[in-house]
Amino acid sequence: NPAGYLSVYGNTYLAATEGNVGIGTTVPVQKLQVEGGAYITSNVGIGTSTPARLLQLSTTGSAQLMLTDSDATADLKHWYASSTDGNLSFGTADDRLVTWSEKVRIKNDGNVGIGTTNPNKGRLVIEEANKPFETNDQANLLIYSTDAQAIGVGGTLGLGGVDSAGTRATFAVIRGGE
Repeated sequence: NPAGYLSVYGNTYLAATEGNVGIGTTVPVQKLQVEGGAYITSNVGIGTSTPARLLQLSTTGSAQLMLTDSDATADLKHWYASSTDGNLSFGTADDRLVTWSEKVRIKNDGNVGIGTTNPNKGRLVIEEANKPFETNDQANLLIYSTDAQAIGVGGTLGLGGVDSAGTRATFAVIRGGE
């Protein structure tokens, strides 16, 4: 064997103090590089030595999972999922992984925000589109509340937007009642 290479058959323990280890490659570029498939029969931890699930990512601050489509067009390749302070968010990143744009946040209290990082009021419920509901309505988006204010005593649904100056404008308000 050339100097610096190790050939092993069977089970082996390797304690390397420096350099990189390659399985299926003679030029590993990371501490551990595996070329080809891997068969893992137990839980895998990244950032933890005691994974509780099939795959567990753990870090201080913000745990993130990146999904990358290398064939996508410019700045449309990367989606991420992130868990921070008990909240789960999904978003995109530019090709340089410098500009991150959160798209959806699920807070640990159950509130869901689309286009906001602080959904602090109400819940968002989207049911399967174009399916008949108990009232035989067909809707693409169903919004309802189990809040006592909305059941039998009223509640409101406002539709509106925000202009380029950040001013909120209401287009319509639907008020419920007894």
